Amino acid sequence: MKYVKKLKAKLYFNRGIPLRLRSVAGKAHFSRPLGLDAATATEQEILEARIEAQRMYDLYLKTLENTSADAYADNEIEALAADVLRRNKAAAGQYAPQMLGPKLQENDPVLKRIPWEITQEEYAAMAVPEHTELMIKLHREGSLKTTLSEDKELIHTPTRKLTAQEEAVQRAWEAVQKVNNQAPRTVTNLWQAYLTQNRRFDLDNPPNREEKRIFRRFEQFMKFCPDVVINDTTPDLILQGLDDIVATEEQRGLAPESIRRNLSEVVSAFNWAIKKYRLKWQKIEMPEINSRPDYIPKAKDVLLTPEQVHFYNAAVDADTPLAAALLLMLHCGAMATEVARLRIDQDLHLDHQLYPYVAMLGGRKRSTKTPARPRCVPIVFGVDLIRRRLPEAVEMLNKLKDPSAKLNAELRMLTNNKSLSGHCLRHTFKMQTNNKLMSPEITYAIAGWAGGWINKVANQYGSAGFGENEQLQTLNKELARVFEAIVEEDKQRLAHGSSNVLPFSGDKS
Repeated sequence: MKYVKKLKAKLYFNRGIPLRLRSVAGKAHFSRPLGLDAATATEQEILEARIEAQRMYDLYLKTLENTSADAYADNEIEALAADVLRRNKAAAGQYAPQMLGPKLQENDPVLKRIPWEITQEEYAAMAVPEHTELMIKLHREGSLKTTLSEDKELIHTPTRKLTAQEEAVQRAWEAVQKVNNQAPRTVTNLWQAYLTQNRRFDLDNPPNREEKRIFRRFEQFMKFCPDVVINDTTPDLILQGLDDIVATEEQRGLAPESIRRNLSEVVSAFNWAIKKYRLKWQKIEMPEINSRPDYIPKAKDVLLTPEQVHFYNAAVDADTPLAAALLLMLHCGAMATEVARLRIDQDLHLDHQLYPYVAMLGGRKRSTKTPARPRCVPIVFGVDLIRRRLPEAVEMLNKLKDPSAKLNAELRMLTNNKSLSGHCLRHTFKMQTNNKLMSPEITYAIAGWAGGWINKVANQYGSAGFGENEQLQTLNKELARVFEAIVEEDKQRLAHGSSNVLPFSGDKS
């Protein structure tokens, strides 16, 4: 797998640091252990670990270019602090008050020779030595204020704003002294903690369509698992519940992939809780699901090439806001909710001189289905229609509770096919990229699937910065090649003076 290296039976993420930043970093490569054995790690485990390592790589590059803590979200500072703890093999709560005492010092062959009892802050300084270096640096700068507390303890307070890296060190030093969060009491409590802390779901407000689906999957699982107070036997109940639900769903004839998809978030939630609350459980494994060689999956509805051309012509002739939205969805397999969340004033870059594009970043709240979903999509056909009518479509769809229903009706009217839905355009995009042998990296980047990193530029430097990047040119040319039949049709319309397409591949003629 790309950027994953094997070293002494362990797997590491290894990626080069851009040349412009190597002098600042003082090294040429970024390396991070994935915490996996090369011989036993599954492909899914490697992928998940690589995604997290890539996130830390992006965050590391950001620290090289911007040291101001104001440029970072709070969770980014927390991630940097967690990395400080990881490098020092320290843990949050390691030297919390209840963890201290004479025996802790006596069991250390070096510390037991010290004639006084080591304090909590001294233990923390040993766990995070960077904090001592930070205090010395601030003292030399004259940026450290020292006061005496009521308990006659010295308190050192920085008098200047800390950089992001310094703030991360400060938080790591504080974290080893804090009491660990207590694990929720029941199985349902674990699930709710996972949703609010990891998934950032707001349980008090009505969830959206995707969140409702996730809730239903857990509710279905809980029909097979008792909501007990968690203890050492709880994993057995969870595993038994997983086995029972698999057996039931197989008997119902549900597709193996559907069963796995319905349980994957439940399994992930419990494994997140094991790490978060340091539960002394073994990792919860996905139960065995029979592959069922006799199972014939339902064929996905797609538009074949002649149907794509017909759909395009019908959309351009209709000249409606929803037709413009559907053409955008065909470009990248976008979902109706993604179109509805577009910011007209910030995400529509349709006047770009060479490569008009739409930044699909999740709207003002950056709400996306997965971390990989934010992306920028070049527009290679129908640009005139999309430029004129897409803003109207966004305003219309944003007011609807279920924007997909209106788009589905428009698609069926344009294609005269009552079985199609907006999601079929996503399947069509995937089929078309497979048929045209588009590289997986570019396919993932345009559709927003996990595994592509091209659009990280848009997330780091903003969509406007992405518009000046060479990667946009690459995406534009590849997408025009994939939909060459529609592009050719556009050329014919252009020859007759009725085209809505923009010349592609940098052709300014």
